[in-house]
Amino acid sequence: QGAGVVVIGLPVGLSGREGPQAATVRAFAETLENASEEPLDIVFWDERLTSAVAERALEAQGRKKHRRSGEIDAIAAAVILQGYLDAERNSFRQQPPRGREAR
Repeated sequence: QGAGVVVIGLPVGLSGREGPQAATVRAFAETLENASEEPLDIVFWDERLTSAVAERALEAQGRKKHRRSGEIDAIAAAVILQGYLDAERNSFRQQPPRGREAR
């Protein structure tokens, strides 16, 4: 409630094309928007390589692979959000890949 922007990672392949799970992510965003009592500003953010960045961060901390599956997702989400915040701070807003404009 009262969120200014909802940033959602969009699965995009290295080629720049949306991955197979992108339709599921877009459907989730639509469900979220329909459930909200207030209009939402939804921004889709390219999540390319965020899991790899998260895995490297955990490896650097010496974390064991079998104990970190949920941690990878959490760190990847933080990387996505930080990317958005950095872009906003630099007065640049990345266009959502092949999709709906932020609203």
